[in-house]
Amino acid sequence: MVSQGKVYLRGLYGFRFLAAFSVFYAHLEQAKGWAGIPNWMFHMGTRVAADGVTCFFVLSGFLITYLLLCEEGETLIIHLPSFYLRRMLRIWPLYYSWVLLVFFVFPFIPFMKFPVLGTVLDGYFLHRFLLFLFLSPQIAISLYSHPPFGGPLWSVGVEEYFYLIWPLLLKKIPRPRLLLGLVGFVLVMPVVRYFILKFSIQWVGSIFSLCRFDCMAIGALFAWIRMYKNEWLQCLFQRRWIPWAVWFWALVHFVVGVRYGIFTDTVYSLVFSLLIVIVAFHPFPLFSLESAFLTFMGKISYGFYVFHWAVNVCVIQFFLRFVHVQNNFIFNLLLFVICFGMTAALSAVSFFGFERKFLSSAR
Repeated sequence: MVSQGKVYLRGLYGFRFLAAFSVFYAHLEQAKGWAGIPNWMFHMGTRVAADGVTCFFVLSGFLITYLLLCEEGETLIIHLPSFYLRRMLRIWPLYYSWVLLVFFVFPFIPFMKFPVLGTVLDGYFLHRFLLFLFLSPQIAISLYSHPPFGGPLWSVGVEEYFYLIWPLLLKKIPRPRLLLGLVGFVLVMPVVRYFILKFSIQWVGSIFSLCRFDCMAIGALFAWIRMYKNEWLQCLFQRRWIPWAVWFWALVHFVVGVRYGIFTDTVYSLVFSLLIVIVAFHPFPLFSLESAFLTFMGKISYGFYVFHWAVNVCVIQFFLRFVHVQNNFIFNLLLFVICFGMTAALSAVSFFGFERKFLSSAR
């Protein structure tokens, strides 16, 4: 992934796409189940979507921290106005465009009505809309419900909170204390979340369940290690079996869905962080994730993540009405290929025809 300045992180576009793809696939299977379409042999459950979002959070924490620390190393300062401007121009144009469609266009298109998803045209319309408007979809979802096709934006809201707070802390916290603070936060947060989920009212517990800032803190922790204790990683890199072990663990756990109680997100975040540093910095990464296809899909992954629910539902609606294939495997394969292709095509049009115009102005 090419980022600001001279910083280059190998293969992370592909890593980002794999996270987005896992969310896409899990939600496609969920929507098929709601529509009464038999799932095929590769069904892994909606937990894969949650793990994919965890991967997104870890990647965000790592990238933002690493880039800011690199900027500080080169210029001796973290320039917050430039950082916030870049984040705004990257996130806000697509975010607010989609919010307007979710609240003011999609509810009035009959073909896009999917009974299980409900509607935004109820007594909480204004409440939801204002929370989305102020970059707090995770709170809107916790208090009320997922607005149809606006559900994926909750993680964008969580990341926006992180982008607002973390650079300020990173600029103020002395570097020797940063490691201690990150480790303490990572250890304490799962316990705090557990007690809040167990003893608080439902909407408060829901917000804490969604706001997995400790996953981002783990990504930030590995960025700190890469910058200031890279010899620790070099010790790992000298053992050629470690990439195999980490990839094997990730694959098995991702498919099987091993859980670790309140520390599930912590364990998964640690493994995702190891994968990130292996992919980006290991001299023998095993899987580089730098193919032209993965790089391209990684560039458009933001739109891919935002659009996939709407595309999935529209394609399913079309198949139920107009496509009749007796073979269940062929039916599922066609559905998958068309959903993936249309989501990718829409994301590419959005990126190259809309989003990139704002990105170019941020440089």
